[in-house]
Amino acid sequence: MEKNFYQILDVPTNAKPGEISRAYRKLVLKYHPDRIKDPKEKTAAEEALKEITEAYNTLSNWKLRAEYDKTISQPKAVEKSPQEKAKEYFALAMKHYKNGEMKAAESLFSFVLTLTPSDFSARFYLGISKLYSPLTRKDGAKLVEESLKADPYHPEWFITYARVLKKLQQEIRAKKVLEEGIKANPHDFSIPEFLKSEFKDNTKGPSKDGGILGNLFGKKS
Repeated sequence: MEKNFYQILDVPTNAKPGEISRAYRKLVLKYHPDRIKDPKEKTAAEEALKEITEAYNTLSNWKLRAEYDKTISQPKAVEKSPQEKAKEYFALAMKHYKNGEMKAAESLFSFVLTLTPSDFSARFYLGISKLYSPLTRKDGAKLVEESLKADPYHPEWFITYARVLKKLQQEIRAKKVLEEGIKANPHDFSIPEFLKSEFKDNTKGPSKDGGILGNLFGKKS
């Protein structure tokens, strides 16, 4: 905790110069090393006297005192926890993501993971952001599918992934993703509705070929 010079001199914050001088002289007499014989107590007194002198030199000079008063009147910023920081950066990343600014989103989601490495939401959306670039698409698919395996109870994640796959002309693959989502969330209706509305031909089974993004959830069937 930062030293409070008024507390050190035991005077109120509106103390007058004479009051400060009297308090200083009283404390100097009390803690003067020459008055103390015990070595440990003498050392403690010397340290106390340094603080007392620093406090007096500041509060007895009206310019220094004015500056000091400003510093103690300002509220101290509370250091945020990694989880709180991650929450703020995740919200900012999602804003960029929704605006289609994938590179900015990718950078922010990556930073969130440095704060909270086990955040599968950040991991999932980092992967989705990477899917939009051919150079990072493979890594993106890996991140997305790792997230879906670890935390498969987010129907919207399956829909989001399938929507991107469809844009990449991986419709069979997208259907496979949705089917896995239905298995993981049997009581959810959003995935079947999306499947029905976005894919006209739902009679064919999933492809044996995983396509450019590999096979979802393990070995090829």
